[in-house]
Amino acid sequence: MLLLPGLPAQAIDYSIPGYAPSDVTCVGLVCTTISIPGADTITIGPGVHITGSITTADGNITLGEGVWIDGSLSTDSGFVKLGNLVKIGGSITAAKYGSIGLGNAVAVLGTISTNVGDVTVGDQAIVATVTGAAVSTTNGNITFGIQAQVGSQGIVSGGVTATIGKITFGEQGHVYGGVTATQGDVYFGQTAWIYGAITATAGDVSFSDFGRMCGAITDTRGNVDVGQSVWIGAAITATSGYVALKDLTQIVGAISTINFPLTMGNDVQVVGAITSTSGNITYGDRLGHAAAIVTGGSVYSGKDAYTAVTVIAACTNAPPFSSASAIAFECLEAGASYVNIQRVPSAHVPLYTKLAGTAFAFDLVALKADGTIESDYVASGGNSKNVKLELVDGSDRTACADRSLITPIVSQSLSFSATDAGRKQSATMTVSNAYANLRCRVTDSNQTPSVVACSSDNFAVRPLALLVTQNTPTLNAGSTFTLQAQAVMDYLTPPTTATNYSGVPALNPGQITGTPGFTQTALAPQPFPTATNGISNATFTYDEVGSFTLPASAPSTYGISDSSFTGVDGSTDCIPNSASNTLDSSGKYGCLIGQSAALTVGRFYPDHFDIASAVTPGCPAGGFTYMDQPFTLGYTVTAKSMSRGSPNPPGNLPLTLYSGGQLYFAAINAGTDWVTRLSSAVTTPLTPTWINGSYTQASKPMTFTRPTTATADATWGPFDALDIGVAIDDADSVGYAATIPTFSAKTPTQCSNSAGTACRQYASLTGGTTTKMRIGRIRLSNAYGSERLNLIIPMALEYWTTNGWQKNSLDTCTPFTNSNFSFSFPSGTTTKPNNLVACNTALTFTGRASTYVQTLSAPGVGKTGWADISLNLGTTSFGAQCVALGSAGGPANPLAMPWLQFGGISANANPSARATFGIFKSPMIYRRENY
Repeated sequence: MLLLPGLPAQAIDYSIPGYAPSDVTCVGLVCTTISIPGADTITIGPGVHITGSITTADGNITLGEGVWIDGSLSTDSGFVKLGNLVKIGGSITAAKYGSIGLGNAVAVLGTISTNVGDVTVGDQAIVATVTGAAVSTTNGNITFGIQAQVGSQGIVSGGVTATIGKITFGEQGHVYGGVTATQGDVYFGQTAWIYGAITATAGDVSFSDFGRMCGAITDTRGNVDVGQSVWIGAAITATSGYVALKDLTQIVGAISTINFPLTMGNDVQVVGAITSTSGNITYGDRLGHAAAIVTGGSVYSGKDAYTAVTVIAACTNAPPFSSASAIAFECLEAGASYVNIQRVPSAHVPLYTKLAGTAFAFDLVALKADGTIESDYVASGGNSKNVKLELVDGSDRTACADRSLITPIVSQSLSFSATDAGRKQSATMTVSNAYANLRCRVTDSNQTPSVVACSSDNFAVRPLALLVTQNTPTLNAGSTFTLQAQAVMDYLTPPTTATNYSGVPALNPGQITGTPGFTQTALAPQPFPTATNGISNATFTYDEVGSFTLPASAPSTYGISDSSFTGVDGSTDCIPNSASNTLDSSGKYGCLIGQSAALTVGRFYPDHFDIASAVTPGCPAGGFTYMDQPFTLGYTVTAKSMSRGSPNPPGNLPLTLYSGGQLYFAAINAGTDWVTRLSSAVTTPLTPTWINGSYTQASKPMTFTRPTTATADATWGPFDALDIGVAIDDADSVGYAATIPTFSAKTPTQCSNSAGTACRQYASLTGGTTTKMRIGRIRLSNAYGSERLNLIIPMALEYWTTNGWQKNSLDTCTPFTNSNFSFSFPSGTTTKPNNLVACNTALTFTGRASTYVQTLSAPGVGKTGWADISLNLGTTSFGAQCVALGSAGGPANPLAMPWLQFGGISANANPSARATFGIFKSPMIYRRENY
């Protein structure tokens, strides 16, 4: 077995964006508190916002440009490195050892401290801006860049302390507290300002030209050098070192040194005593002093000495010197309150939605590194400063200086004066196109390098409205049509297009109304695409009739609008759910881009009509109906939209709002319309009650009436190619779909609604086949035979043809039984007696319709005579049945088939015949052949 010694865990290098610790939650570039163990490191990329603090044990912390930390940074034994423009809401601590480095224009509200390590603060940084906050190191140097600031006006900070190490400030450094170096030098560049004191225990103090300080300078074991034109509001004491003051210096307190020389240049002013215990004192021309000069050494003076003190001023909690440089700039709505977002991260400096082609103005503010207004951007009596304002693309996280100018360029020069106190309103400007995301950019070239700053807030410049048009005014329902949304900047004719508009208009179905109504589900839009050159076209279908209106009613009722184009302004920098183009009391326009005017789309009319029908002949198996015989007929006519494969298939939908057409009926055989022969309330034309775009005639019995002429003519038929149909008389001359079997007729002679001939195109209710209508009858024939034999009664189912009556071989439907026949046995005479009495013979049936065989049983020997037989096709019983031998049965049952009665057209009667037994048509009574 191989045993390996334990190895220390390898440090993890975390990064955001990238590889974040597992317990850190990020939404975009906003992340929660970070705490990592051991020597693990963390690198935060540009623009990330940490809503809490960052803590490591022994690892390094590196922040990129523009990072924002709400809390503090701390590490025990690692370095902390901050890029430019970083904002820290708390403190920075390296508890054991490790250097702390801050980039330019960094802002730190709390303390910066390290035990063993250097502290480096970049140009224009502002640190320790809360009461008591300090910058300190136990063993290391502290270095501040140009225009660095410790503390802030009105707040006395804990100052700067280096126990073992040097403290260095670049030009124009500001300290609102004291500066203490226990074992190291203190150096301030030109034009420095200190509100507190400078204390050096074992090191030199050097305060360069044009500086100002309110406190004293005390150096126990080092020299004090004060530059030209310096103002010091308290004493200078050097216990074991020299004091040297250059020309034009003003000292409000005393100057003293023990064993070292004291030297002053020309035009020096000193309020207190000038003392050197054992060293020489040398001063130049025109020394002004208000107290004695005391020395154990020699005094060397220039000309005009001992002049009176001419400049004595009290120290104030503000730098009493020349104009300050701005670290950044901000743009905001003219007259709006400025909120320091470094102090209040949840706030924002607003820029409201603007209208393309409408003038507007901004306020510009010059800022310090801590986000407060630099009211001394131009000091009293100072020269004015010109800055350049430009409008640039505001999208993405592009560096401000690299953002693209809009086209055409919007740019102006603003001149700040002392009375502006760091805030200046721009001249009015006009953006002549639409932009979804812009920022204001300010360039200050009064310093080197130039300061370039963009507004923290984005804003949109939206079109005035959307001009909506359609490509076709009248359409058949279900066909495609196009709606065009054109972004416009005015209401001229033609209007000016906002060609840079690249938004996505949206249809608002809930706002649409229609005539005679509007069916929301019938409107099938394809989504509007992103506009190109300010125009977006979308294809629609509407499976309904009539028209619909896209409203345009301020402030929020629009058939088509765009609520997303001004998305960068959220709901705070414009009026939500409003397309108002008039500023409200707070100076805001509506967020919506609404329609410029209402638009009525259509009129839409039916594409075609469909029909569903059911016709059942009187004899379904034979496909025919006897005249006067009931047959059933039902149908549904429906107005439909166009069938389509794309877009929005399948189409061919009922048009539920349709209610306009009339219906005509026809019954055509060989070109002649016999519709008047259809009974059961057939009205033609019919003005139906349309329900959801359909009219339904429920299936009901109908008849084709028999002719009324006494002798056979064309009205007798037969009509073996009869087409029964329904035609639609629509105001738009729309007829049936091509798939519907139709036939033409000459009726009506004139359409009531349409100007065309669609009302003469009849949809076949029999599905494209014809039906047959025939006059029918049942014929019974007389029969003669022996009383000893059964007797067949001839019977035929017949219909009329142009060649007379013919057997109807198609009739397999007419039912009979022997109970439907009535028998009577008339009395004979003396010479011709009738020996048959009731039911000496009985009737039986065999076969089926069209081939029935009716047989009378033989009555037997001696029972000669006759019987009259009648088939009861009526509706009431009569006579007597003979279904069995014996006494007479009950009345014959009615068949209720009057359409088969025939005794001449005007005198229909039941068929009847006489059956005679014992009488023959020929002399032969009986013949038999034997073989």
